[in-house]
Amino acid sequence: MERNNFNDSTINTDRLILRHWKETDAEDLYKYASDPEVGPHAGWPVHKSLNESRNVINTIFSNDTTWAIELKETNEVIGCIGYYIHGVSNIDIGENDAEIGYWIGKPYWNKGLCTEALKAIILYCKDKFDTLWADFFVNNPASGRVMEKCGFIDTGKINYCSHLKHGNDTPIHIMKLNLAKTIDTKNICSLLKKKLFDHNGEYHTVWQEIQNDDSLTAITRSRQLHVYRNGKKIHILSGKTQPKIIRDDKINLQYTSKMI
Repeated sequence: MERNNFNDSTINTDRLILRHWKETDAEDLYKYASDPEVGPHAGWPVHKSLNESRNVINTIFSNDTTWAIELKETNEVIGCIGYYIHGVSNIDIGENDAEIGYWIGKPYWNKGLCTEALKAIILYCKDKFDTLWADFFVNNPASGRVMEKCGFIDTGKINYCSHLKHGNDTPIHIMKLNLAKTIDTKNICSLLKKKLFDHNGEYHTVWQEIQNDDSLTAITRSRQLHVYRNGKKIHILSGKTQPKIIRDDKINLQYTSKMI
């Protein structure tokens, strides 16, 4: 039976359509969910039959917070993304928070598609939650890099999660994104994005502090990031030039050593 009673929340990106699952997606789901290199990395068991994939669509994916990732070029479903709210999440989160989860078929790894889908969901969630959380197995660092590219920071917490396949044996890294501190990355040059969001980027510690310090905010202007403390501008960060210090501030100490 086709599902048609959910809210219309189709999301379009440059290469993807994020939409609700349909029973007719079962063949596409089984094609990728039967790959032993996909499910276990995301914390769920390999699908063993087409009927199993169909049952997963009808019993697990049929809700307002789970999207099929459809590739526009082929109209094929190649993955899944969604979020869990407080009370049903895999990790301990706040009442106004959500936990993001996603996976994509192996042929589409390393093409930026997970990053594209995650950025779209972050935008969708921006006015709905205070903080987004995500996690990845320690033996799947590629998923963590996707999160970092979208602004998530490592909380430093490593946990075990019995809800996930192999979750009792393999620890997970826990990541978070303060939605009040999200920024428009469309106007930031790629070099500045790397400096801010890559774990080893020159400004990454600044981005971490922006996330953790309620007095700090940031906005994009002219392909730069302008940083404010309590409404007063303190820094301008750029991808190609030295950071401009407007007012002395302790966060400057965290990156000057790397700039010398």
